[in-house]
Amino acid sequence: MEKIMPIQLNAHTYLISYKALAEKHYKHSAILETWYSNYFFPSVSILTFGIELHFKWLLSKRENRLNSETDLNTHSFDKLFHHLNKDIKKKVVDEWFVFFKIRGGKVKSGVDKYRFFNLLMSDFHDVYVNMRYAHEDYKNKRETFDLLLPLLEPLLFSFTTTKEIYKYFVENIVEMNLESDRNNLENAILRLIISKYVIQSGLKDIDDIKNDKEIWEKVSREEKSYRIEEKSTKELAEIVYEITKGETNIYKIELNY
Repeated sequence: MEKIMPIQLNAHTYLISYKALAEKHYKHSAILETWYSNYFFPSVSILTFGIELHFKWLLSKRENRLNSETDLNTHSFDKLFHHLNKDIKKKVVDEWFVFFKIRGGKVKSGVDKYRFFNLLMSDFHDVYVNMRYAHEDYKNKRETFDLLLPLLEPLLFSFTTTKEIYKYFVENIVEMNLESDRNNLENAILRLIISKYVIQSGLKDIDDIKNDKEIWEKVSREEKSYRIEEKSTKELAEIVYEITKGETNIYKIELNY
């Protein structure tokens, strides 16, 4: 039985911590309909440092012991990956690619996954440092933010977890997004119905509609007629499409309620 090393335990705690923070990030970003949440940068910092520790764990294993001249005092993914022996490198890339596909990732046809991974390590070689200081040179760093989790998250999970565990994690992310989509679509249907009656009645806003008992009853009846609670997310999207077809002017009305 392989002896568990302190650095391995430490690296694994970062995976556990990342999972906890990432779930909060995905939930909040789904609600906000954006890549960002207050948990994003802390999540990425933990993610990238966890990857660094896993690389250093692989480098410290007996069968892959480094010579005394090798410097482990670095955060660079590129340098750490470079020091791994050929067999370990291949295993890392092969495992990452399996988890990357679970995440929905694809590599363009004709592009070698090993070359792609080497470019990934090169492009994101100092990502741990950059994300800790993301506020510095923010504009130039911003374009990489959307790529970080889809590309690097599978790598962290691939070091010590199973495909089944990661698949379950990804399915939860999808579920969060679907739940958010459903809530947004339900709200959109009500907003669109109200917008229609604002336009038809000449009333100014939602408060006027609510104060007009007759019109508000019509809004409620129309909303119920769609039997929203019985519909799938896809069906709700189709309802929104049908309501808005040919009536783009309804989007010109801002409603706050």
